[in-house]
Amino acid sequence: MINLQRFSFIVLFATLILAGCSSKQKAADSDESAAAADISPSGVTLRDDGDSDAPKNSTSKPAKKTDATQNEILTQAIQSGNVEQIQNSSQLILKDNPGDYRALNAMGIISSQKGKQNLAVYYFSKALEARPNGAEALGNLGTLELSRNETRKGIQFLRKSIAQPSGNARAAATLGSFYIKQKDYHKAATVLEMAYQKGMRDSAVTNNYGAALMGIGANDKALEVLKTSLKANPNQKEALLNISILLIENMKKPSEGLEYLNKLKFMGGGPESRNRINILENKANPGLK
Repeated sequence: MINLQRFSFIVLFATLILAGCSSKQKAADSDESAAAADISPSGVTLRDDGDSDAPKNSTSKPAKKTDATQNEILTQAIQSGNVEQIQNSSQLILKDNPGDYRALNAMGIISSQKGKQNLAVYYFSKALEARPNGAEALGNLGTLELSRNETRKGIQFLRKSIAQPSGNARAAATLGSFYIKQKDYHKAATVLEMAYQKGMRDSAVTNNYGAALMGIGANDKALEVLKTSLKANPNQKEALLNISILLIENMKKPSEGLEYLNKLKFMGGGPESRNRINILENKANPGLK
C-alpha cells in the first residue's frame, strides 16, 4: 500500500519537440541507427517526499502548514486521477495557503495538460519558490521547457531534479530520451542507467537504455537489457529492431539477429519499417554463407 502521507503520483503528459537542436556526439558505428522510443515527458512521474528536498540548515521562515484534511483530499484526488477534483482541491488549498508546494505543482501539471504553458511555468516556478530543491517541480519544469524548445533551461532543471537526494528517475528517463534523440549516447547511458537502477523498467526506458549502450559500444550489456525488456513484452517493435541491429551489425551474429528480425517482419509495418528490415536482411544473409 502507498503511504498516503508521503507519496502522491501524477503524470505530466507533453510532447518533446527536438527540432533545431545539435549534437557533438557521433552516432553508433552501425549503418542502421538504433530506434529510440519516445518517453512522454516522458510522462514525469511525481512524488511527494515531504521535506526531503528542503535545505537542511535553512534560516528562512518556515512555510505555512496546510490543513491536514485539505492535504488528504488532494492526495485522494491525485490518486484517483480526477483532474477536476485535483484542480478544485488545489485551488482551495492555495486560497488559504498560496505557498503550498504540492498544490502549486499540481496546478502546473493541470495547466500544462490544458495547453496553458505560460501558466504552467508560473505555477512550477511558484512551487520552486516554496521549495527550491523540489525534485518533482524541477523535473516538470524541465520537461515543459524542453517541449517549448527551451533546451538549455530544460536540461538545467532536469539535471537539478536528478541531483536531489530523493532523485527523480522519471526526470532521468526524460533527459535520457532527449540525449538519445541527439545521438549523445554517453550522456544518455549515464542518466538512463540511473532511471534503470531505480526500477524504471517500462519498454520506453529499457529500449532507450539499450540503444544508448549500443551507441557507446557496450554491446553485451545492451543485449542483456534488450532481452530482459523483450521477455517482459515480446511485441516491442523498437526493441526487436534494436536487438536485430545489435546482433547483425555490431556483434556480427547474423543468424541470431535474423531470429528477432523475422519476428519483427511477421508483425508488419509501414514502408519505412519494411525498408529497414530489408536492409538488415541483406546484410545478414551473406554472413550465413
